[in-house]
Amino acid sequence: MRSYKIYEEGFMVMEGGASAHYIGDGYGDSFIDACKEYIERTGVGEIRIDDEGREYACDWGCRWFPTLSEAAQSFG
Repeated sequence: MRSYKIYEEGFMVMEGGASAHYIGDGYGDSFIDACKEYIERTGVGEIRIDDEGREYACDWGCRWFPTLSEAAQSFG
């Protein structure tokens, strides 16, 4: 098991927004396992399935990524 940093893509809503940012560390054999561990431990986020049947983690529709550059590339 290893530690993964978890970053969330940015968002923009009528009330404001945020740029891509670090949300915490998770622990697992893969990034998605680390996200699941983080969700279980903190109660924040959820696992969804994309159109191609792959799992991904997000919170309020903002996807999570293993690097800040990937999160920023997805949405600022």
